[in-house]
Amino acid sequence: VIRMIEKEVDNVKHSILDRLRNTKVDFWDGLFIFNFIESLEKISDLVEEVSDILQMTVLSL
Repeated sequence: VIRMIEKEVDNVKHSILDRLRNTKVDFWDGLFIFNFIESLEKISDLVEEVSDILQMTVLSL
């Protein structure tokens, strides 16, 4: 389930990036979008890390 959440976050990020490739945005909107996407990447990384820790915990039991 955790991996599915990570994949969904990645899909949202990629969907946003795909839509923005040919879209003109001003500096401040672009900065906001960049920060939002960066936050999505951090969430995805955190979910992946939690998944790895849970997997190691289960294997060690």
